[in-house]
Amino acid sequence: MKEFMRLRIVTPRAPLNPSVLPEYIEPGVKMIGEIFPTIENKITTLWGSVALQRYLYSIIIDHRGGRRGFPKQIVIVLLRIHRYHGKLVSDEHRNAWINASY
Repeated sequence: MKEFMRLRIVTPRAPLNPSVLPEYIEPGVKMIGEIFPTIENKITTLWGSVALQRYLYSIIIDHRGGRRGFPKQIVIVLLRIHRYHGKLVSDEHRNAWINASY
């Protein structure tokens, strides 16, 4: 008789709403919205998912070459959001594995 291990897959979600951000990030997000509304929209849509981390990484780091890039202030804000959101998602991800039932 074979025994199988059951694995529950959990999609990590950040616990906070993007409308409630720390003071050092909030003004930057508004600035992004004024200059790059599509990026702000994507941040809001993907908030709480690992997909946002991937998206931010893909627009911060140029893998295709030949791109002009963002102004320095925008890059700083994107990095801050990436770091802040990454901590939220990482904590949830860790907790999901700790609390998983086997």
